[in-house]
Amino acid sequence: MKTNLSVTGKLSVQLFDKDMKLVEERHINNLVVDAGKDWIIARMVGAGDAAMSHMAVGTSSTNPAGGDTTLTAEIGRAPFD
Repeated sequence: MKTNLSVTGKLSVQLFDKDMKLVEERHINNLVVDAGKDWIIARMVGAGDAAMSHMAVGTSSTNPAGGDTTLTAEIGRAPFD
């Protein structure tokens, strides 16, 4: 499916100490890849798969590309609540 859909991601990460005091906070711009855009479009027309279930974090310094479907150097993956 070809699309001109313009979607951007933003991620906020917060680090708390043992007393739940905020130690550090980062706001990161994130690329939404082609497969993610296709998923969004499918959900908008009612033909999409179930909700996204996990989020992963990677450490690669390689710039992401729209056609990517996996992280280059994934270090962690967690399910959404």
